[in-house]
Amino acid sequence: MKNTLILFFCTVLLSVASLSIKAQQIDTAKENRAIRQLVKNYEDAWNRHDPKALAANYRIDAT
Repeated sequence: MKNTLILFFCTVLLSVASLSIKAQQIDTAKENRAIRQLVKNYEDAWNRHDPKALAANYRIDAT
């Protein structure tokens, strides 16, 4: 009985620990696509010699 109880608590503890690890993983696919699109927009504007399109890649509070 005592061994069964210990095994049960260990199983619960490991389950909870694995859930917290999985919860911390971040899906970065959306951010990666946004960054790649920003770089592509910048390159296209650079190749067109379009200063307004280059400036459109920046926000007011960014450098």
